[in-house]
Amino acid sequence: MTPWVITEAHAISGSHPLKSSPLQSQCNNASVAGGIFWNISNKTNLTVGSGAEGFYMALSAYLYEIMKNETYQAAASMSHKFTQSQLLSNISTCSGCARDMISLDDCHYPNKLILNCNTGLYIEGLTVLGHTSNDTELLDIADQLSVIAVKSSQWSNPSGFSIGPPSDVRNDGYGTPTFRAMLIRALHEHWSRSQPDSDIARLIGAYLLLQYNSLLEFGQYPGKPWYSPSWTGPPVPHLVLWGQQGAIDLMNSAISLSVDPSISDSPGPTGTGETSMSHRKPLALGPIIGGVTGGVVFLGVIIAVIVVIRLRRRNGTVSRAQILDHSAFTGGRILGESFQPAPPLPSATAPRGRQWLNTQHHIEPFSASPHADPSSSNIGPPPRYKEVVQ
Repeated sequence: MTPWVITEAHAISGSHPLKSSPLQSQCNNASVAGGIFWNISNKTNLTVGSGAEGFYMALSAYLYEIMKNETYQAAASMSHKFTQSQLLSNISTCSGCARDMISLDDCHYPNKLILNCNTGLYIEGLTVLGHTSNDTELLDIADQLSVIAVKSSQWSNPSGFSIGPPSDVRNDGYGTPTFRAMLIRALHEHWSRSQPDSDIARLIGAYLLLQYNSLLEFGQYPGKPWYSPSWTGPPVPHLVLWGQQGAIDLMNSAISLSVDPSISDSPGPTGTGETSMSHRKPLALGPIIGGVTGGVVFLGVIIAVIVVIRLRRRNGTVSRAQILDHSAFTGGRILGESFQPAPPLPSATAPRGRQWLNTQHHIEPFSASPHADPSSSNIGPPPRYKEVVQ
């Protein structure tokens, strides 16, 4: 991909060795250096796409994090500057989100697409580069874009459910249903590197859990591990590749969230008086572990009963009443009355990337219930996990 990058020298000269048409040195009063040509087969096509920019920036940031080679840092920084100056939109429904592409022949935008995957890739690149470079400005931008992404009416309905493709999408070779997964992965990356009890971590965690529970409640076909490309349903009665792929990314995020105490036990962010989803335990791990423990305890009691009965029979002192009266082995209490489920699993011990910064922008809590009717703004209690809602 590197040969298709526009360097400062290319921008100044207004030409690129792999393109036959001249390009603008500046667009929007900023250099076009850092752009990456989207169409590599057409020598006259000077389109730069957000997808290529986002992938290149994120990859370069990860390589810099691993290799500590400043060449990768410089590459990621150039992509960031190009995206910031040339590709961010100003539309009311998603101000600051990444546009799909720009053409450098005359600085026009070939389409009006605002895709969640493009903004997701940019958030991911900002997050990794910001933490690796200790650049708080990049992290603040990632915070702001994350808030925009989860609350934008461009990608979510009034209840907070992610707007996806129709449920019957089966053979979309371009993978439209998977675009949303790129945003999910980016938000999870930003969540995992943020201070656990910060507003942005709570907001992202609540949003991801909302989508996860929506997928289980509305997008999963009953009795089958089939998931609809549309997380708000209806479920599809057959296997859909794009639905499975999107579900994997969402479930991977939910696994991490299930063991984080900042999501399940801590109070949510304040400011609106609404109940945050961070008050709920996202996955019922406590009752599961408690049930397993209870089963082991019950099995142990049964074994103890058998052993004691055999010992008493051997001594000739056991009676039928004693055999039926199990209170002798439970301290006079009915088995199970004093049993308490085991506590939830401890939180992951992997270090988080940075201490929370007191940024100027205000983040309101995300409060939608994960089992609301996607077609309605009336939020109701979640039926699937109602036993663990506090």
